[in-house]
Amino acid sequence: MTPVSGRFRRPGAGGGLVFAALAIWSLSNYAFFFLAGRELGPAQFGLVSALVAVPVIVSVPCNALQYGIARAETGTGGEAVYPRAFRAALRGGALVVAVGGLAVAAAEWLDPSVPAAPLLLTVGAVAALPPLFLALGRAQGRRRFADYALGFVVWGLSRPLGLLVLFALGLGVSGAVGASTLSIVLGAVVAAALVGGRGRATAPTAEVWQAFRDSLAPVSVGLAAVAILTNLDVVAAKLLLSADDAGYYGAASVLGKAVVLLPQTIALVTLPDVADRAARGAHGARGLGMALAASIILGGLAAVAALPLADPVVRIAFGSDFLPAAPLVPLLVLAGTLLGLALVVVTYRAARAEYGFLWSAGAVSLLFPAILALVASTPREIAVVTIAFGVVV
Repeated sequence: MTPVSGRFRRPGAGGGLVFAALAIWSLSNYAFFFLAGRELGPAQFGLVSALVAVPVIVSVPCNALQYGIARAETGTGGEAVYPRAFRAALRGGALVVAVGGLAVAAAEWLDPSVPAAPLLLTVGAVAALPPLFLALGRAQGRRRFADYALGFVVWGLSRPLGLLVLFALGLGVSGAVGASTLSIVLGAVVAAALVGGRGRATAPTAEVWQAFRDSLAPVSVGLAAVAILTNLDVVAAKLLLSADDAGYYGAASVLGKAVVLLPQTIALVTLPDVADRAARGAHGARGLGMALAASIILGGLAAVAALPLADPVVRIAFGSDFLPAAPLVPLLVLAGTLLGLALVVVTYRAARAEYGFLWSAGAVSLLFPAILALVASTPREIAVVTIAFGVVV
């Protein structure tokens, strides 16, 4: 089966379009957080940060679906995998909504102060993620870069635009979480409509279906490990800190972990070469070393720059109410750099089908919430624990 990376061999044949879409998506997400922070204030923004971090964590292992479908689409008989997988994702999404809805209703019955509406919207976001990534995977595998890019742009731009509309309607936390959920649903609908092929088709052979399934677990575990280490600290801040401190931490996390975008880009660019070298039996360690070195250098420079610039950047991005977040920004830039390095290594191992490392990374990430609960009681301590786990992975 042809590696999925073959799709990116010629950046001029669609790579630039995809990178532009990813840039728009990233900028749209920052606009969403800046607008939400300014409108809601630290206490409510902390809740929003925690809730929107949940689909972010889920979205990363969902990338394994995209990876698997893209690989399947490039192999003989692989075109039959997507319809079957998409139907399964819809059934699974309905089950998630039903079970999640019952759980939220039970929680509200036990404690009326539970934010039921934002929690239900979060459940909806989680349910919409698998169809979104499956559709993006088909576009990727078929080299339909315009469809792939448009799906990402709709997903990204609809988030801040929807936020403005829902805020104008007087919705606060529910408006912010609702805009995030709406963007995922719209992205899934658009991407699925563009790639088509969701109806019944010739069933995939047992070998092709098994190859798709075999790739999901280890890649999901490796990517989930990075997602947990990158995002769970925000959830922990909401659970362990005061409302205001959680909001400060959420704001600092948005700014500090922006540095993760650099190794994410490097991982995306180097993945094709790594996969091609692995297919030829070559190691590719030199490319990995260069990718890690570039991430370390630029991440280190960003951390140094954050020392004098954190105050004005926080003031401009979130307003003076969030200035207590400024001392956390350099620490979270460092954490973001280390976690970005982990993403590069996980991508490298996944491209080479070296799944043992991915399982190990998953095991390490399971310790993260336990250590946070045991030793972290201040924003700084949460940041330091996050840095420590970045070093370990």
